[in-house]
Amino acid sequence: MDDHASVRNPRERAGFLSLLTFSWINDILKLGSKQPLEEKHLFPVETSSQAERLVADLERQWLAEERTSEQRRRKPRLWRAMMRVISFREYMTVALLRCFDTITFNVLPLFVWFFLRSISTASDISYRTTLPFVIGISIVAITRSTCQAQAIFKMDVIVTRLKVALIGLVYKKILNLNRSILEDIISENTINLVSNDAQTIEQLSYTVYSFSFSVLDITVSMALLWYLIAWQAMIGATFFLAVAAYGSFAAHKAGKVRHQSAAVTDKRLKMMKDIITGIRLVKMYAWEWNFRDLVAQIRRKEISLIRIRGFFVSSIYALFFTSSAIAGFISVTILLLTENTLTSFKVFTMLSILANIKMAVTIFIAYSLRFIADARTSCDRIQSLIEKKNILSFKMDHHAKHKPSSLEVYLKGRRDRPQCIRTESFRNRNTGFN
Repeated sequence: MDDHASVRNPRERAGFLSLLTFSWINDILKLGSKQPLEEKHLFPVETSSQAERLVADLERQWLAEERTSEQRRRKPRLWRAMMRVISFREYMTVALLRCFDTITFNVLPLFVWFFLRSISTASDISYRTTLPFVIGISIVAITRSTCQAQAIFKMDVIVTRLKVALIGLVYKKILNLNRSILEDIISENTINLVSNDAQTIEQLSYTVYSFSFSVLDITVSMALLWYLIAWQAMIGATFFLAVAAYGSFAAHKAGKVRHQSAAVTDKRLKMMKDIITGIRLVKMYAWEWNFRDLVAQIRRKEISLIRIRGFFVSSIYALFFTSSAIAGFISVTILLLTENTLTSFKVFTMLSILANIKMAVTIFIAYSLRFIADARTSCDRIQSLIEKKNILSFKMDHHAKHKPSSLEVYLKGRRDRPQCIRTESFRNRNTGFN
């Protein structure tokens, strides 16, 4: 343990080229190709990425968010506290990389247009005129790939820290809560919060990065389409407005269905918890098949919601493969009807720009909004747990006589309330089958 703790993370002492090419991780990759990796082979976690520090930072920002919201008389939001956990330097680094990505994303069709025009209009192909464009295309492509790799790695580190902080905050809240509240309210959806809701935060790395400058990407692409081709070509590009509107609608609906399916999952887990709590009673009266039907009914509803959400998500993917061809068909038709001169390099450049707009609309906006909606739903569900207070949700009347609650058992068409059931063998007298 001491030797492992004394080893420094190679990323902390890596140079510029090593950080740029990720060569600082080559040693462990070579070792992993020769033998299975063990815990002692892994890099020590950086101080800024340790779970204890991340949970403390998120908890501090959440308490500050509660105080600020109380002063401004607004509802506190967990996602605002999560955004303040990220440092200003990390914001600026990702924004700078995204700016370079936007520049290379829109400059590439411009270089392609100049290159195709030089080989189409000239009688003799000269390397002096074509080679600079080829070198420019190569430099732009390499620069974009490097910026994307660095930005996605940076975003992966950020969202992993946020996920670890959320999971740690959930567990810390559970340990500090009263046992009765934990058993009656929270225990049935804790697994769902940690296994599903916290995992959606990890999927925000590429989506938030690509969504941030998507409007700028579309604006620059439309300007290039007007300048390099003709303003009539923009009529086909307006088809992407309908694609963006439907993508936003589908992402919103997918987020709502995700919230509904998560609630049904919580209900199913609560049902399983109640069955396990009263398993002796279930076995004694041979009610296994009845409760199996109840769980199966809830599971069918859960699967139906997952299928509905899958329909909206798959429709976004379908637009990614079809919208560019439809927009290109509309643009070419309008250009032919208006008697514009179409050349091979113009058509190729127009299709390249339309492909960029398609990428910005379907992936950068519609696809990203789906993950952002899921992440916001997860933040709301985790926030509802964090806001639980460590007090009992009911008041005990010591003067009133205790009235034992009856166990409601759902049979296949009727509800039975047995009045003479021995419940003293159960740990929790209120088993709560409902």
